[in-house]
Amino acid sequence: MASKAEKLRLNASNAKDVASKYDSTVRLLNSGNEIVQVKKTAFSEPIPTENKSHNLQDIPDLHKLQSDSLSIPKMAPYFAKVPYEKIDANPFNARQVYHPEKVHQKALEIQAEGQLQPGIATIRNGRYVLAAGHYRWKGIGVAKYPTMDLMIHENLTDQDLYRISFKENSEREDQSAIDNALSWKSLLDQNLFQNQTEIAESTGISLPNVNKTLKILELPQAVVDFCREKGVQYFPLGSMYQLVLISKLTDTQTILEIAEKIYKGELSNTAIEEMRKTLEHPKQRKKKENPRQYEIVSDNQKCGYIKDFGSGKIMLQVNIADPVKRAEILNDLKSKFEVH
Repeated sequence: MASKAEKLRLNASNAKDVASKYDSTVRLLNSGNEIVQVKKTAFSEPIPTENKSHNLQDIPDLHKLQSDSLSIPKMAPYFAKVPYEKIDANPFNARQVYHPEKVHQKALEIQAEGQLQPGIATIRNGRYVLAAGHYRWKGIGVAKYPTMDLMIHENLTDQDLYRISFKENSEREDQSAIDNALSWKSLLDQNLFQNQTEIAESTGISLPNVNKTLKILELPQAVVDFCREKGVQYFPLGSMYQLVLISKLTDTQTILEIAEKIYKGELSNTAIEEMRKTLEHPKQRKKKENPRQYEIVSDNQKCGYIKDFGSGKIMLQVNIADPVKRAEILNDLKSKFEVH
């Protein structure tokens, strides 16, 4: 028959096994439109495996464990169907420009086929904050679906929200220069990134291109608004940066006219660069000189003039009918200027 000490060790071992199984279990209970999550629990102190005391109080009471005083580890992502009204947009979203026609198209796709891919979200203050999947979320709102499929990643940081958003947008389609400029400016203003170097390290984009991208916001607001309205995909970084340089040399209306040509595909980046160089180094127009003019009179008739331009140039124009006299004047001039 087992001794009291052996029973204590057996009870402790069994209790630890039960706790371990409970610790690895995550249950999602769908109660109507509410998502109920049962979190993992952990022990605040180790369960004894050796009988250091014959008192029963040495074995923790599972029912008295207080989970609110425990350090809960980060969970693996899990799937949830979440009420639409409980979802908020990503405050650190890499995409800043959404086109209504794309939202409408996404709504039609969802109505026809359902939501084929879940979004990504985290939980903050009882609400679901999207990290990625905003076109789907907006489309679901237009389609008036009551729920959205989400993969929940717990404990995402602000930088996580931006990085996931940036990565997914870049993989689906090229992230636009204007989207990047607007989102990076916001992240810097909120001190989520301390400087442009941190943005470069986080996104894998070179520091010079990060710098050029942020300079887009130096354009007149009317130009930025025009590019957003027409479609940011038509304005790559190279073209936008050339517009920034041109904006230092000319007025807003001229920049808008150039932007219109870029949108219509009438200007390559090389052509825009040439326009910028022309504005930087315009051809110098020769200054018109106003010379002093002297009339030449012979035999009481005007026969020519001498023009003194003041810059060193002298122009002589004379009409002499008498060949003898013409030869004399010509010889005098040759002698004067030592022309042979």
